[in-house]
Amino acid sequence: MAEIDQEKISVVHKYFEDEFPECNIRVGYDYDRMAPKFQVFCTAENYCTIINRAFFFNRNTEEINDWLQTYELSKALADRANRTIIINPEGEVTNG
Repeated sequence: MAEIDQEKISVVHKYFEDEFPECNIRVGYDYDRMAPKFQVFCTAENYCTIINRAFFFNRNTEEINDWLQTYELSKALADRANRTIIINPEGEVTNG
C-alpha cells in the first residue's frame, strides 16, 4: 500500500495546531478504515477526524490546505464535539 506524503499529513496537523492552539494534537491511524486519524484533545472537548487515504492522493498540499480553510473543518468539529467525523475521497464530511 502506498504511503501518504508526510507533507500532506503535516498540512492537516498544522491546521489543527493553528485552529486549536490550546489543545494537544495527535496523529494516528484508523486500522478499520485504513486511514489517518487526527485527534484534538482539549480541556473540555475532544475532536476526531478520519481522512480517507484517497482524499490525500487526489490533492496536492495546497489543495488540502485550501479545502481545510474553505470547509472550515474546525467549525464542523466544534459542532460535533466528542464524535468522529470522516472525510471521504471527494471531501464530503460525514459522522463516523
